[in-house]
Amino acid sequence: MISDVDEALRNLIKQGLTVSQQAVNIAYDKPSRDWTARLNKPTIDLFLFDIRENLRLRGAEQQRVEKHSDGTVEVFRNPVRIDLRYLLTAWTKDPEDEHLLLSDALMVLLRNPYLPQRVLSETLKQQPFPIPMDAAVFQPEHGPTDKITDIWSVLDNDIHAGFIVTVTV
Repeated sequence: MISDVDEALRNLIKQGLTVSQQAVNIAYDKPSRDWTARLNKPTIDLFLFDIRENLRLRGAEQQRVEKHSDGTVEVFRNPVRIDLRYLLTAWTKDPEDEHLLLSDALMVLLRNPYLPQRVLSETLKQQPFPIPMDAAVFQPEHGPTDKITDIWSVLDNDIHAGFIVTVTV
């Protein structure tokens, strides 16, 4: 499922670029110093740094029961909604080009509050709910991702412009 979301984000962002799609890589790597030093092409990086249940979307009932005519009962867990949180950054030799890539990515994500059907895999099309997406919203959380600077402190790299993308599946 995560790889399906990765591919949907890749397709959506590539479709929204104002520069040639072939001129830009979309990566999912940890943006460490070593990784950024090896880049040879403009790159948008979507680093998946946090996976957690979205408790706001959790229903009051955690399970449902189906009674069958033969007297048997089946208990099913209700769908669990998971937030996948990515740090989106752009990497080029020129800051203005980075800003252009960040703008392109931000605009396409803001235009789509849900992952559009056209970029969904068959697996994602079978989700019981539409797949919401937030961009550039950093919810205050308790834990290791309280502040964007906390993320950079563990990435072994200098702080870099970027924003958080949250996809809920």
